[in-house]
Amino acid sequence: MLIFATSFAFRINSTLALVFLVALPTLAVLLILIIINVGPLYGRMQSAIDQVNRCIQENLTAIRVVKSYVRGDYEVEKFGVVNENLKSESEKAFGTAVLNMPAMQFVMYATILSLLLFGGYLIHEGRLGIGELTGFLSYFPKDDTLFVLDEPNRLNERMELILYEYTESMKNRLEGGYILPGQTDMIHGIESIYAGLEKKRTLLLSALDYKPEKFAVAEYVRIDTRSISPYHNSFEYLADDLKKYKRSGYKSILVCNSRTRAARIVQDLADLGLTAYFSEDFENEMLEGTIMVTYGSLHKGFEYPLLRFVVIAENDIFASRHKKRENAHLLDRQGAAQ
Repeated sequence: MLIFATSFAFRINSTLALVFLVALPTLAVLLILIIINVGPLYGRMQSAIDQVNRCIQENLTAIRVVKSYVRGDYEVEKFGVVNENLKSESEKAFGTAVLNMPAMQFVMYATILSLLLFGGYLIHEGRLGIGELTGFLSYFPKDDTLFVLDEPNRLNERMELILYEYTESMKNRLEGGYILPGQTDMIHGIESIYAGLEKKRTLLLSALDYKPEKFAVAEYVRIDTRSISPYHNSFEYLADDLKKYKRSGYKSILVCNSRTRAARIVQDLADLGLTAYFSEDFENEMLEGTIMVTYGSLHKGFEYPLLRFVVIAENDIFASRHKKRENAHLLDRQGAAQ
């Protein structure tokens, strides 16, 4: 991983990557010094542990002799000496061993500060882009990262607005003498962002069926979904819908925020003539027409008609109770304010 990250840094900018050629040997020297010094300390600590064990074993074996010759005070003093020696050696060994983490953090933060310092000079000279500097601090693997854009056309309009406001602001600052000419280009343009996304795995989400602008779509996938209407704490309505789903061969899942509530819902559904079971195992495939109640956290349910699959959240079942509770809290706050 270290070799891969260093090579990737050189691919982004070979000049800025020279910082790693100083940081890596420095970290290696610090760790080697810690290892060289902590080895003998652990040996002395082990010898101190042996002395404490030997002292305890002698006292337990010859406890009657110690009592007969009234040597209790001497043995207590003897144990205190070896115990204090163990404490001293342990503090030295552990105190040296824990220096590895401060050393690593020191080198890491010094590297980040150096990247920001030298990267700022390179950006000011126009030899490095903002995105390249950010890539040194945190970058995503090209093959393992999926970028998801929700409503790409709307995002495009939003980016154009942000870019226009930024450009006008920089013009005013430049005219007022607050910034230098090289500091106006501090964010990526829309075209450069799209060009970067074309080289990565990208998923576009849209509620309407249209061709996204500035994207070459390789494959279109249509997914029909429906929202779940609230049941307002009515198990009769819930049971009716579950029976309808069961007749249609749906796989139904009810998600509860607590396991106790889930077990109670299973029993309530059984009282209404519906067979349901509680499970947290999602590895096994559900059978058609089955109802599973599970434990989890879900804000709102959904339905996939083509897959004949529905998920109902606890908030869908007890929506009215939560609203009443929120309204009660709102009234309490208003009364307190008055």
